[in-house]
Amino acid sequence: MKISAAGILVTDIVASELPSLPSPGQVMFPPRGIKVGVGGHPANVSRDLRRLNFRGDISVTGSVGADSFGNFIQEELERWNITTHLKRMEFGDTSKNLILVVKGEDRRFHVDVGANLHISSDEVVEILYRERPEVLYIGGTGWLGEFDDKLGYVLEKCKEARENCITFIDPIAPFKKNWSYLIPSLKFIDLLHCNEQECAYISGEKNVDKALRFFLKRGLKIIFVTRGKRGAIMATPRLKIEIEAFKIKQVDPTGAGDAFCAGVIHMFSQFRTALEQEDEDILLDALKFGSAVGAAATTREGTTEGVDRKIVDSLVEKEVEYKIQNY
Repeated sequence: MKISAAGILVTDIVASELPSLPSPGQVMFPPRGIKVGVGGHPANVSRDLRRLNFRGDISVTGSVGADSFGNFIQEELERWNITTHLKRMEFGDTSKNLILVVKGEDRRFHVDVGANLHISSDEVVEILYRERPEVLYIGGTGWLGEFDDKLGYVLEKCKEARENCITFIDPIAPFKKNWSYLIPSLKFIDLLHCNEQECAYISGEKNVDKALRFFLKRGLKIIFVTRGKRGAIMATPRLKIEIEAFKIKQVDPTGAGDAFCAGVIHMFSQFRTALEQEDEDILLDALKFGSAVGAAATTREGTTEGVDRKIVDSLVEKEVEYKIQNY
């Protein structure tokens, strides 16, 4: 099994479990210190897959600066036996994300998009023809400059490189553009992950069921919507599955969505026929496993440190409420 991942690459600077945000002029000493790590969807998903004991080939393609942060990202990915195709930009710094997490609240991102704007669609296509992956995961669309406008072209070429390749897209709140850039590409996407807010923004529908049908009518095989403590939803043209969230002690929710995607990819790498046949049991297992990986990711600071296969398996063994209905 070969997986090619592409998209945003970021250096994360994280202060978690803050009692509050500091007042102007106030000095605050984060109780868990300040951590620096590699972030960005493809880097997180790739390392999560390795933490889940995925032993196939993984590559990551992205754009970073010719700086120490770019070196940091490359060295970290290679440490996990991940092949890197990194475009080094002399005139753009590596993207950085200052993440503040107040205890009991969602994380706050402060982002310099940086070199991510310069990823090349032609270079990604060239890599796809060379690697011919079974899964193409593109994470962080919306911060990828002109690549976002050529997303449909990249996905179409991916299917030419390998006809049965699964295309998986995970967008993010777009930088200097609106969500409409994504609509023409939906017909080329097999799997789409977004949170509830992103789902509403892209579809223009506040009602979740209407939003799900918006995507499925445009050719998606499966859409996943993660909802934090309210669980997750999976929908196909035939059925909809809802699952409650696992109850865990949350330290830092950063990277939970990426971990969810890694769990789903791991499951589909083992049960590829479930996508075509809409096997109800396997789809439920994929949703539950992805949710367990996402929950595990929140138990430690950083984007991937909490993903531990033993913890994930212990969560999967627990009973959680779910509901399946025909569409």
